[in-house]
Amino acid sequence: MKKIILLLCVTCALKISFAQSQVEGVLTYQNVYDDNLGTGTVTTTIYESKGKARIESTNAQTKSAIDAPSTKDQNIILFDFTTQKETQLNAKMNTAITTGFTVVMMEQRMQATIGTDYIVQNIGTEQVGTYNCTHFTITTTSSKYKNIPPAKKDVWITNDLGSGNIFYVGSYLYYPLGSSVAQKLTAAGAVGVVVKWQVMDPISKKPLVCNLISYQPKKIPAATFLPPSNYTAIQR
Repeated sequence: MKKIILLLCVTCALKISFAQSQVEGVLTYQNVYDDNLGTGTVTTTIYESKGKARIESTNAQTKSAIDAPSTKDQNIILFDFTTQKETQLNAKMNTAITTGFTVVMMEQRMQATIGTDYIVQNIGTEQVGTYNCTHFTITTTSSKYKNIPPAKKDVWITNDLGSGNIFYVGSYLYYPLGSSVAQKLTAAGAVGVVVKWQVMDPISKKPLVCNLISYQPKKIPAATFLPPSNYTAIQR
């Protein structure tokens, strides 16, 4: 009996330790879109390790209503959660521009100008692929402009992989811990990494869906989170 109790205690401890462990590896997401402006795939790769993150995103168009389809890379973003700073790498200008978290400044500006607020709801547990997830909704409202309709997005978050420092919840939209939305997600029970997000396209009226397609647990070299040596560092 004592052996059974000991085994149960060890198992529970391992589960708690795993759930609270920090994500260290490479998360790859894919968003296949088809709207009035074109079709294509946005592939987003997030590297996370020990309080740092790196985000790379590529939009590969297969059709464009504006001009010839092309493949475009978003500026690489480096996050340092210890200093609460982010660095954007501009490959064309060879510059590394460091600021506070852009999304936090955006939240503060939108709150002041149009009274933006975010309402987070915990919908409950759901299975997404092989991941045990909790389904959340994030509704954006405006108190100063009643003619702006609320915008809602659905997010599924798992702690099967451990805890992360950033929530990827929309096209080129990343909420680091410390931002208003991340705080509200955490208060609602969100722990871990995003497995899926979905938002309704206001023009096509089709759901825009992004899924986590792979996770590679691995030790990330420290240089991954540093600007190239030939980049000019700019502090703002």
